Parts: sequence; C-alpha cells; structure tokens
Amino acid sequence: MPVRTTHESLHRTANRDLRAHRVYDRARMHLNDAPHPEVILTCPPPPEDAPAFTQLVDLACELVGGRAVATNDDFFASVHNLVRAELPVFVEGRYTERGKWMDGWESRRRRTPGDDWAIVRLGAAGYIHGVDVDTAFFTGNMPDACTLHACHAPQVGDDAIADAPVEWIELAPRTRLDGGAHNYIPVSDGVHDRPFTHVRITIHPDGGVARLRVHGTFVCDVSDCIQRGDLADLACVTNGARAVASSDDYFSEMGNLILPGPSRNM
Repeated sequence: MPVRTTHESLHRTANRDLRAHRVYDRARMHLNDAPHPEVILTCPPPPEDAPAFTQLVDLACELVGGRAVATNDDFFASVHNLVRAELPVFVEGRYTERGKWMDGWESRRRRTPGDDWAIVRLGAAGYIHGVDVDTAFFTGNMPDACTLHACHAPQVGDDAIADAPVEWIELAPRTRLDGGAHNYIPVSDGVHDRPFTHVRITIHPDGGVARLRVHGTFVCDVSDCIQRGDLADLACVTNGARAVASSDDYFSEMGNLILPGPSRNM
C-alpha cells in the first residue's frame, strides 16, 4: 500500500529544520526571474519516517542526468519540472498567459475519455525500488490516481520513445493519490532486479504532479569506457557508487561528492 504524508502536516517541523532553510534559498534562486516582492511558500523536505527506499538515489533527478522526454499534454505547467532537484515552491500571485504558475507538470482538464501521461528518462539504467509521486501545492487540481510503468530501452531516442515498440512493465498498479502530499509507492514484487531506463507515469485522468522521484540504484556498467580504452569514474553515482556515511553534512549533502560532472556551486 502507498504511504502518504501531507506537506501541511510537516510545516511546523520544517520551520525548525535548518535543511528547510537551505532548500528555501535554492528555491529563491530557482525563481530569480520572478518579479519581487512575492510571497514564496516552499514545502518541507520528506519526513524522517519516510519509507526506506527514499534513502536511495533519485534515478530521475536532473542532477544525475534524468530528464522528462515526452508527454501528451503539459498545457499549464511544463513536464520538465518533474525532475527538478529543488523542492517544489508556490508563488502567490504569479500567473502565466495560461493561468496560475505552478512548479510541476500540469495538464488540462479532459473533456473526452482517456488519461494523460509523461515519460522520464533516468540518468542511467537502474534498479527501481520505489517512487514518490509528490503533489506539493496541487490540492484541488491533482490527479485522482496514477499508474507506473518502466522499460529498458537504452538505444531509443527521446523523440521516439513514446511510440517505440518497447515492453512497458508495470511498476505499480493504479494507486489513489492525495493532494499536497508525498505519495510513496513501492514497486510491485518481481521487478526490483530488472534494470530500466525509462519510467512512464499515467495520471487518471488529468491534473498536476510537482515531482516524480524514482528511487533505486544505478546499474554498474563501465563497459563503454573499457571498449574505448578510457578511464571510468568508479565513485560516480551513475556507475553504481553510493555515499554511505559522513561525520557532518550540515551545509550540504554528502551525496554531492559523487554526482556526475563538475561542481556547479555549494
């Protein structure tokens, strides 16, 4: 069964949490193109009693190379927001030409039968243990439910994946979603040991999702480097490395040490 934790129930704890203040600062940077002054609300980080799989790396996060590659509808808010590293924010009074600005993916209300969907390419092939369908600040316009599927298609291009003849494996059956909440969904039995490169979320029937966090472990595969005669970074998260312990990560997370690419900031 999915585990749900509402953001509203966590706000008082987050206000005492210095990590939340660091997230707030990053959120302000994310919105530096917004006119000022504005009232910006930021959701707290996941609770300490979140499922164990949330301690694993987010395979879909933009920091490890994850990206949203396809959707049938993102009229109100871009599908690319699904993989942002920052926690979602809400900006009072901020609107676009299409309506209220929302930090997430949001489709139009459907007037015909059917459902909306989005496909995310993981940073590299990985084993999926659970998914957080985060509906932060989507409280009246969230989907009623979602279904999750995944496929292994490393050679399929981003423009072709939606219609490619690949086998989509069910990660989780149709699951009810709460608004303004972390909806933690463990994957079905029998799929933990299968590597996947893409995840498809189908929302029933439409609405908004702030973030799609796909937690698991990357497959350790440096065969391409070996074939080219190149060196491989064995401490990189996308090659299967994990940060397991630190004496102090007060200012920044130890997982930053093993992210791919050069450091961008603190």
